[in-house]
Amino acid sequence: MQGKQTGPKRPPGITRRSVLRLYEHGLTQREIASRLGLTKSTVAFHIRRIGIEPDERFARRYDWDEIQRAYDTGLSVRECARRFGFGEAKAA
Repeated sequence: MQGKQTGPKRPPGITRRSVLRLYEHGLTQREIASRLGLTKSTVAFHIRRIGIEPDERFARRYDWDEIQRAYDTGLSVRECARRFGFGEAKAA
């Protein structure tokens, strides 16, 4: 059994340059993620670092402590999702 790989899979800067190149060629963040084998949130991270506003669908951040507190008060998962806006399929 192999241990979990730590550190970047590509040399530093290669992923960001690859993301930028594909973005400049008109690919969507979803297409970039698929092409490079990255998660959409990783693409959003690199897009933000380049100085471009990422697609809102891939850049959302949640206060999971606040969500947990709401859940602990008796809200269902569905109610928490509705209140905090996660798990929603939004049209592009």
